[in-house]
Amino acid sequence: MPSLLVTLLPKEGFNWPRDQGAPRLLRADHRDAAVKAALVRVAGNRRTVSKKKAVQALREIFDFLTKSYPDADLGIQAHEDMVSWLFRVRLVHRLAKEIPANTWIEFVFQVVECRSNYHFRPQAAQATPENERSTKGSFAIAVDRFYKMAKEKWTRDFTLLLVFVMPDCNALPADWDEGPEGWVDPVEEEEEADDDDDDDEESVPMDLSD
Repeated sequence: MPSLLVTLLPKEGFNWPRDQGAPRLLRADHRDAAVKAALVRVAGNRRTVSKKKAVQALREIFDFLTKSYPDADLGIQAHEDMVSWLFRVRLVHRLAKEIPANTWIEFVFQVVECRSNYHFRPQAAQATPENERSTKGSFAIAVDRFYKMAKEKWTRDFTLLLVFVMPDCNALPADWDEGPEGWVDPVEEEEEADDDDDDDEESVPMDLSD
């Protein structure tokens, strides 16, 4: 059964994933559901949300990211990576902060990548600003504007972004959504474990579920 989130997304202008067993955007059903629930709370009537309003709200997210990126205060800083910046700006956007932190990172990443992948498809050559001026088309254009603005650091930090998208990169469970403060570098963790060989106490795994 198609994810409710996918049914709210425009088909035009994006190459949405279709190889995960079911047509969903993110790597876990509950993450798609979390984004959809945020859309209902912010852009809907508390029970449902129309596709038009959902797409408009998503477009506004990328308009916000594009506007914020070069901002003196809210914009990305010289020392800051893309992941840290996305975590930070999430806290000041009404819809973004309704989405769990790591789900937010994956959502932005997947939308940008699905739009980028679309450009490699034959039908992309037929897409023009004229036929993308609808609400759905303007969402694609908003994503393009953000990517154009952030391309340099997005490319530089691509591997780091993957860490928060692919669970095998950091060995964290698929439902981990605690945010950047929960991040543990696997290499550092291994080194610390070597220093604690004298500790005979059995470790108790933390519950990092939603």
